[in-house]
Amino acid sequence: MGIPLKQQYFSRIADKVLDSALKASGAALIEGPKWCGKTRTAEEKAASALYMQDPDHTASYLKAADTKPSLLLQGDTPRLIDEWQMAPVLWDAVRFAVDQRGETGQFILTGSAVPKDNAVQHTGTGRISRMVMRPMSLFESLESNGTISLKSLFDETGDGECSASMEAASTLTIERLANALVRGGWPASVGTAASMDESITLRQVYDYVDAVINIDVSRADGVEKSPARLRALIRSLARNVSTMANIATIHKDIAGDESSISEKVPFRELFRITGVKQVLIVFFSYCSIEVVAGLWGSSYLVMGKNISPETAAQWISLYYIGITFGRFISGFLSMKLSNRQMIRLGQGLVACGAAVLMIPAGKVLLLPGLFMIGLGCAPIFPSLLHETPKNFGAEKSQAIMGIQMASAYIGSTFMPPVFGRIASYTGFDILPLFIGAILILQFLLLESLYRKLDNLALPNGENQK
Repeated sequence: MGIPLKQQYFSRIADKVLDSALKASGAALIEGPKWCGKTRTAEEKAASALYMQDPDHTASYLKAADTKPSLLLQGDTPRLIDEWQMAPVLWDAVRFAVDQRGETGQFILTGSAVPKDNAVQHTGTGRISRMVMRPMSLFESLESNGTISLKSLFDETGDGECSASMEAASTLTIERLANALVRGGWPASVGTAASMDESITLRQVYDYVDAVINIDVSRADGVEKSPARLRALIRSLARNVSTMANIATIHKDIAGDESSISEKVPFRELFRITGVKQVLIVFFSYCSIEVVAGLWGSSYLVMGKNISPETAAQWISLYYIGITFGRFISGFLSMKLSNRQMIRLGQGLVACGAAVLMIPAGKVLLLPGLFMIGLGCAPIFPSLLHETPKNFGAEKSQAIMGIQMASAYIGSTFMPPVFGRIASYTGFDILPLFIGAILILQFLLLESLYRKLDNLALPNGENQK
């Protein structure tokens, strides 16, 4: 079976822009929406290519990027690196290679997504020239004869007159022009057998919009969005193209159809959302730590450390003072730290407090240990709740918060008796170990959840060229 030939390449206005960028800088970055032809245009100029989304080689490419990214830059120049953002370190590797080689036109980078903040160390200023591609114009798709151009309309002759001809006739019928407007300038929809069938080209547009609504928008920031609301927003923007509509107008336009875009998530569907099961266990584990430490802390002091009941009752109050003081301080820290940083800070303090209680130093470290555990508990619960809309989307956050609170109450209800039963066999000295074990579980689940949510922002779909 023969190898299929590539689709005919239509010259793009971006060709000259790319030529200029390669002559001016060591590398050129082509940005733009998926499927607008970035990779195909770059291939016309490239002498060699690296396709990061090639399923047969992606894993090995990513390993090479982690160990020695310069290996991926080897090849004839200009070298195309397609979907470079899958391994953001390639940006810095390209910038460094450009500095070392001291020549222009070395690399072409293409990609439809932007890596997370702080994923690259250098902006690339002076080394990497940026350009933006859009879908094809009617002139590029050969559906306009190009007699009149926007550029020539603003060019003047020596006598101050417009240099462009102001007379032209189009060969497009009204029907073909309407079809071109709806179809768009996607290269795969132009100049192919499929492009002659209007139903196929319209199907491609519907599929593109569906992919943007259901996948790409949520992947951009890792926050799941309501597809129904996004569709309503896109419709409103389409209705208001070339108008003076402002944000308030768009909002009112969407709100006017609130009944059609309101979305109710079935209870069972909540558990199918990525990360929900993990976060429920996290809430369960947090409340287990907080309530067990508070309810059994006095018994730990009396039966484990030989503190009198009266003194133990006074000392355990320091644990609750730690929570109260911590919540007060957290309000100020939250203006500087993110929710994740607040949670990790709290987990670190709880771990330190549990470790202090396990130090065999008599009664000296009991008070600091209890205070640190309370102080560490303070920011965790509020930050976990505050993170919910960002993790799972505003539309589902209310429902998810409800089951999060239910999981927290279950932990508060069932874990104190569980610990009491365990302590009846092992002794109450096990309290710091019990807290530490649950804390480790909580930490591992949260970090795993964060990795899953962060990966939503990374491109892993097919390479649309």
